[in-house]
Amino acid sequence: MGSWFLNAGFLGWGAAALVSAPVIIHLINRYRFRRVEFAAMEFLLASQQRNRRRVLIEQLLLLLLRMLLVIGLIALIARLVLDPSTLSMLQGAEVYHVVLIDDSASMQDRWGETNAFDEGKSVIGKLVAASLAEGGGQRLTLLRLSRTAQPDYIDQPIDRAFQGELDARLQSISCSHQRLELADGLDAAAQLLAKQPTGVKHLHVVSDFRHNDWQDPRALVEFLERLDGDGVTVNLVRTVPARHENLAVTGLRGELQVASARVPVRLTAVVANRGETLVGQVNLAVFVDGERLPLAVTVERLEAGQEVEQSFEVTFDTPGKHRIEVVLPGDSLAADDRWHLAVDVAAANRVLIIEGDPAAEEGLFPTLALAANPQASGYQTVVASVDYLYRQNIDGFQSILVLNVPELPPDAIEALETFVQGGGGLVWYVGDAINPASYNTALYAEGNGLFPVVLADAPRELPRDETAAPGPDLVLAEHAMLAGLQGQDNPEIEATRIFRYFPVDDDWERDDRKRDDDVKTIAALRTREPLLLEHRLGSGRIITCLTSCGTGWTNFPQYRSFVPFHFELQKYISRADRVLPSREAGAAIHLELDPAQFGPSIRIDPPENSGQVTTELQVQPVSVPVDTAAPADQKDESKAPLQRVVDYERTDMPGIYRVKLVDAADVNVERWYAYNTGSDEGRLELADSAAIRQALGPALSEKVRIQEAGSTEWLAGRESDRDVREWILVLLVLVLLAEQLLAYRLSYHSTAQGARR
Repeated sequence: MGSWFLNAGFLGWGAAALVSAPVIIHLINRYRFRRVEFAAMEFLLASQQRNRRRVLIEQLLLLLLRMLLVIGLIALIARLVLDPSTLSMLQGAEVYHVVLIDDSASMQDRWGETNAFDEGKSVIGKLVAASLAEGGGQRLTLLRLSRTAQPDYIDQPIDRAFQGELDARLQSISCSHQRLELADGLDAAAQLLAKQPTGVKHLHVVSDFRHNDWQDPRALVEFLERLDGDGVTVNLVRTVPARHENLAVTGLRGELQVASARVPVRLTAVVANRGETLVGQVNLAVFVDGERLPLAVTVERLEAGQEVEQSFEVTFDTPGKHRIEVVLPGDSLAADDRWHLAVDVAAANRVLIIEGDPAAEEGLFPTLALAANPQASGYQTVVASVDYLYRQNIDGFQSILVLNVPELPPDAIEALETFVQGGGGLVWYVGDAINPASYNTALYAEGNGLFPVVLADAPRELPRDETAAPGPDLVLAEHAMLAGLQGQDNPEIEATRIFRYFPVDDDWERDDRKRDDDVKTIAALRTREPLLLEHRLGSGRIITCLTSCGTGWTNFPQYRSFVPFHFELQKYISRADRVLPSREAGAAIHLELDPAQFGPSIRIDPPENSGQVTTELQVQPVSVPVDTAAPADQKDESKAPLQRVVDYERTDMPGIYRVKLVDAADVNVERWYAYNTGSDEGRLELADSAAIRQALGPALSEKVRIQEAGSTEWLAGRESDRDVREWILVLLVLVLLAEQLLAYRLSYHSTAQGARR
């Protein structure tokens, strides 16, 4: 019983005696007078007998009211407190406040002159002020969701000096641009609070509580249950009063893998309406290397919840690395109004063509298709024989076309495998000269090689048979590379003839769904024999055409469609390393550099106008285990290769980060990384309190307190009736009034008329 009272010393036998005093007085009054019977009172006694039960009940009620008065006075003096945590604080226990403030990008949501993050900082300041007003031993731990491993304050005593320091600190911190998980912050807070075995523990989670955060609440509920089990009071403090309209750039892509100087490159921006209303006439600004281009890029109509793709063309005047930026007009969330992209523009896209029969001059057809005018097309071809593959460095080519080569020596196969596995593209064209046995053994390599199928022994004619196999010779599958050949826009495909082709072996399964490999048939003959196939080796794509590249086996090179087909083919298979890495804000830049290729000096330049400073490092080689899955006792550190390892984590700001290295030849090398705000951060729909309580479940929703945006009553502890002195005083007044009224009713009062009689 005493555990509910601050001044429990007032309780005990003395309190019991005070409560029993009205009962004792009542009993004494009943026996104070000597009973005398006389005839004149018989009538009155009879009347009293009739009303005895009512009078007894009224007297007992009066007695109860008087006992309540005494009990109320005792509770007031003993100071009844309903909240055990408040009672512990008033009794001198330490109070630990852990504040977890959400600083994900959505907290930059702005309305009027404020934003969600500033409102969160204001809540922290008011919490400290209220704690100072309450007094007692109170401490504060401040966690930002973006850096839970590095709290701003840990168990800091709350006093006037700290209040001033905290105000200055809150002014200096800014909201991040990252996509963060609230569950990670709850985990970190739970670990910190678990280190406090005694005292009163509060967790204040300050966030916008978006709908996205609560779509799968299992992790959140798990940590909240853990906190509740540890005796932690949890406050979920909202900072955003209502949902705001928002447009976002959620992506920017294009044909950057074949970008070359002075040749237009087609780009596509993705714009999303994250709001609830229709938006029209959205103008996009496009910047290249910080200069705005004179482009009119407009989204005419954007429905609520809709994503629209808008394409435009950009021309890079010079080769080298360039940065592209697409910007929306400002709205409630500026963090997702722009998208950054980095690209390495080539002077020309180099394509190597290996001819098996130079006399046939089949290499002339792709050369004319791609590089008839290199300045206009951006392509440059080199026609060579097989020995070029292993005698020259082929890493500088975007792709390699192998035309009617009889067979490849091991050195050439090894060079091609390295090229494709590293991301280069490869195209096979067959013909009369090839040796099927060599292809089946050295190149097919039981399904693990550069060639996708097992060939038959000899090529085969494809006769026209309008009865048995009518229609065009080619049957095209749905494929990005073949989109320009399909439909009524290209009647030439109807006239394309395949005279000869190399069939696959009879035992090779034609149905892609029944084979256990990644080979896909993307075009077939009208006889359902495969003609065009795709598969991968390492990071590279391989396209195989089972007819010739020249006009010996097909009339396709005679048609205009042959030219756009080869351009689309190059876009599909070319190296993807021209498109420089694109990441979400906050992801670390991790480098492992070979000391034989790069020196120790590393410089990292942050995005321009980001407010961040350049980082310069001197990185010494360290051992990097290759087999990280091996047990520790089986790892041989002496055999681990030496690498210069860099982990750069200050990537919160969107933009282009430049890592500058010096190679073994003392040549400066730059690596660019594009960083953007997570696309889901622009989804500003709020999770309402009812939805949060439903996610928490019946038991937890009664314990976790949800504070609405702008509410300050909870800071003074009034919303939970922790100290009920005011209520006891009101109750005492009401009981006293009731006691007086009932006592007046039960007492005898002579009337004025009776007095005259």
